[in-house]
Amino acid sequence: MDHSASFQEIQTAMKQAKKRRMYERYQTLYLYLQGTEVEQITHTINRSAKTVKGYIQAYETGGLPGLQMNHSPGAPVRLTPEQQEELKQTIVNSVPHDVGFTAR
Repeated sequence: MDHSASFQEIQTAMKQAKKRRMYERYQTLYLYLQGTEVEQITHTINRSAKTVKGYIQAYETGGLPGLQMNHSPGAPVRLTPEQQEELKQTIVNSVPHDVGFTAR
């Protein structure tokens, strides 16, 4: 892979990044392409070695587009639709004291 062109692209991407997490990914690559060891990068961005290596792998596999964050769906829903509606109604129609919460 030609890192000279990539290095310029990464510098530009870092300057244009609007989200901190994307900046962090670009910064990881910036440091990596400068020859910074993974362990040092982990300290710089305060992430695990697994995360840093994942960013590097994503870049090596898919280039800069490979670093884009995918939507995280979160944990699966645990309440049934009926329970969700009941919770909604409780929140809308009750005060905390009515449902067992006490003031401190």
